[in-house]
Amino acid sequence: GEGPGRRPVVTGWPAVRSAAEALKPRAAVVLGSGLGGVTAGFTPAASVGYADVPGLVGPTVAGHRGTLAVGEWAGVPAVVCSG
Repeated sequence: GEGPGRRPVVTGWPAVRSAAEALKPRAAVVLGSGLGGVTAGFTPAASVGYADVPGLVGPTVAGHRGTLAVGEWAGVPAVVCSG
């Protein structure tokens, strides 16, 4: 997201792919229901909805975000899947 000292998050599959190639994530986190709040320490560089990722479908449960993001969590390059 945007905020003081934060870069805007770039969206779309090409942006996520480029961010993953540049950051070389060392961790992956899959968040289940009710765990979205744990991402406070995550700084996304790029994100995309599941439906826009080749081979994936969007969420089928109401209220689930269905996003894949690449960025840093406490300084560690990471991929975060939400919902």
